[in-house]
Amino acid sequence: MAPSRILETIDRICLLGGAGVTGRARELARLYKAARSLAGEPLCAASARRLEATLHPGAAVLLLTGAGAPPRLPRGETDGPLGAAVLARGLVLAFGTRPLVVAEARFRGPIMATLDALADSAGDGSWRRAVRYAPFPSRRNSATRAAAALWDRVSPVAIISIERLGPNSRGVTHNVMGEDVTAAHAGVESLLTLARRRGVLTIGVGDRGNELGFGSIMTRRSRIASLARPCACPCRSTITCTVPAEVVVVASVSNWGAYAMVAGLAIRLGDARLLHHPKDETRMLKACVLAGARDGISAQRRLTVDALSLKLQRAVVTLLRGAVARLKASESNL
Repeated sequence: MAPSRILETIDRICLLGGAGVTGRARELARLYKAARSLAGEPLCAASARRLEATLHPGAAVLLLTGAGAPPRLPRGETDGPLGAAVLARGLVLAFGTRPLVVAEARFRGPIMATLDALADSAGDGSWRRAVRYAPFPSRRNSATRAAAALWDRVSPVAIISIERLGPNSRGVTHNVMGEDVTAAHAGVESLLTLARRRGVLTIGVGDRGNELGFGSIMTRRSRIASLARPCACPCRSTITCTVPAEVVVVASVSNWGAYAMVAGLAIRLGDARLLHHPKDETRMLKACVLAGARDGISAQRRLTVDALSLKLQRAVVTLLRGAVARLKASESNL
């Protein structure tokens, strides 16, 4: 099978899971179509191409994650930390980069537990030493100053946001239910503002449109006005995040979007070791939940992500591995 078809398959795999929810498949299809129009190619290919052109040994990459507000999600949700961990590992193995996971202190436990679980499970934990965590202050009035200080300290060459909620046109950040959760989320979007000013690569990964990066596709009102889901708070606007990114990766689950990026890199670089295994997925999710993360939909401490079972999470990992292996097999038969 040609690489282009495999890349299309990878994108499609990561759109699984929404068919059983009323309107969800249609919403995903519209979001994906808009992101694909922006990229001009499969999303996993666009992200891999830009990363290969940007990253180099020792380069700092900021990974932004952490979503969810008290009291339902006091330590965040299970969507985000797993994707950040898998992507961090992939970037270290592929390019020798120095990933820095940026989030508020309340998200630290699940993030660190997930990283450690992947390092233990994958059996190649040397990459873990290159990955660090950087706390970002919760006070929004200090976000601009904190972003500038962090930038001056690490000089990142890329910023990737995975399931990180962002503000709408009125400056209000919403969860998927349309509730105002601005006060519970630090203003990490200031980092993307700095990145745009300095010409640094930005990639946003999300699943609903209220995440950082989606401003790039939501501005195309004439084609996707129906994507602007109304909110349920006094701002009387929508949950749509207006903060843009160069590349937007859409998936049913944001973790899967990060996995698709790694699969795209595995194909582009011919390096299947970048992919994680189903057993790694299990260990990461267990560690994440044990550290306090909850399912983002049910708010329960269960081995689920966005109400989708661990079995389905493992199946997506298996399918992605199979797609990459199929390309390798077809090339060896030429």
